[in-house]
Amino acid sequence: MLEAAARGLAWAWRIDRKEPKKFPVNTWYLFIQIDEQLRNVPVVRTGIKIPPPPPPPEKLSDLLEERTIRAVYEDQHGGKYEDALKQATKGEDEGYLAWRKIARALDLAYVISYHGLDFAPMPRVHFLHRELLKVADSEHLCDLSLEGIVEFFNDVCPCGKIHQTDAIRKLRRRRGKRANE
Repeated sequence: MLEAAARGLAWAWRIDRKEPKKFPVNTWYLFIQIDEQLRNVPVVRTGIKIPPPPPPPEKLSDLLEERTIRAVYEDQHGGKYEDALKQATKGEDEGYLAWRKIARALDLAYVISYHGLDFAPMPRVHFLHRELLKVADSEHLCDLSLEGIVEFFNDVCPCGKIHQTDAIRKLRRRRGKRANE
């Protein structure tokens, strides 16, 4: 399965790199499929269903989903969305800076929700390596040593670089600070 995933990632990443300022939709979707296969979740795809129009919003949470805001925030910033919310309550300079980041995430979440994923910008944090680390830390591969993870990256990652133990260690540490996914 991982060999097929490596071939698929190489194809998806090559396609997505043709437009480097856009969100890597093909790679993102392939990671969703890899996650479903690793979790052995039966997937039933039924095509596009157009839902009825929602009632007029009465509050911000009716307009945008929190998970969209969280995903946009964490793709554009190095920290956790929940930490930014806590920091924003502090007021002053530190709180206002956190609020501005959240407001930018709200803007992007609105555009993505109402105009589609084609309008999502490329994540600022390294999307490909972060998603590969999620796969490496999944329950099926979580017993890999750091050297095993580096070998996994070198076998599967389509970025074309040789991955170093120190770089993977730093990525794991940063990801550990961000979220317990």
